[in-house]
Amino acid sequence: MADSWDHYSSKQNEKAREFLVDVELYVSATAGSALRKPPAIIRKKPEKRESGTLTAADEYGKPKEKSSLGLSKSLAGAGQWRSATCKLLEEGDRCFLNIYLDEAILYQTVYLHLLNQTDIRQADPSLFFRKDCVGLYCIAGQRWTSSTVAEPIYLQFANSDVCSTWLALLRSYAIPEIYGRWFFPLEGGSYRMWRQIELSVVQGRNVGISRSDLNMDTEAAPDGEADNDVTCEIHLNDILCGRTSSRKRGTTSSIDWHEKFTFAELPPFDSLDVVVWKEKKVMKPLIVGFIRIPLSAFRRGEVTEGWYPIMQAQSGPSREVQVGELRLKIRVDE
Repeated sequence: MADSWDHYSSKQNEKAREFLVDVELYVSATAGSALRKPPAIIRKKPEKRESGTLTAADEYGKPKEKSSLGLSKSLAGAGQWRSATCKLLEEGDRCFLNIYLDEAILYQTVYLHLLNQTDIRQADPSLFFRKDCVGLYCIAGQRWTSSTVAEPIYLQFANSDVCSTWLALLRSYAIPEIYGRWFFPLEGGSYRMWRQIELSVVQGRNVGISRSDLNMDTEAAPDGEADNDVTCEIHLNDILCGRTSSRKRGTTSSIDWHEKFTFAELPPFDSLDVVVWKEKKVMKPLIVGFIRIPLSAFRRGEVTEGWYPIMQAQSGPSREVQVGELRLKIRVDE
């Protein structure tokens, strides 16, 4: 691992330490549009205008709703990867990570000393079909950003050695998750929590088909559904963490994935959501339904396997309707 430090320069003195590394930075379409937005122009108020009409000035002046920490469908194609430089600066008890685009434009500053160590973790390769990516999950007050977009920061490093080295370096400045009685070792002392989830998406059946439309005498897919590509997204604490590959249903109602995901070094979690999408080449992706799994109900360290209903939101008296099932294997360690 020591050889990987040759990939970036380090400077040390009595007052501060600096570390530099070149990375690839994921910039979503929303964040990219905010970077390209021209400065606001003060316009004279028009003399007369219909109350129901909005001008361009009104649109720029209206406060925009901040996006959540989750990212949109087709993440790999929704944004772009741009060359960036990360500069880690240690100043006493504080540590800052400055991210520069085009070597000069300050894109974001992350206050590493305010993050928890579990807020800095390796991203699953299925997110971008790229390896050696690290995600930084910040909330308001933990970073400065040049845009109003509150999305995770994803950095791709040159190779696995550089990625592992910088992951350890970044986490060394963050807050460890320590519990117990620090000053009373005879009463148990202190300890750290380690959390991991293993999820296998095995198979789907009758995906996108409601029970009322399901013909129990045949396993053939309904007209128009056989050409759909079906994908599953995995969300932890409402953050997109992984996705399966696309699978075509074919002429039967069964879809096979047999794909396994491991999410380690996790923060405290409440639920795991699996969102099922369908798409065609000439159409926008559509949500088929979702599965919400409360993780508190699982025995730690044991594998649970079963069929989980896919629920679809509906208007009217019946707010949710079942539209298929997924066979999942889940193991929760804590």
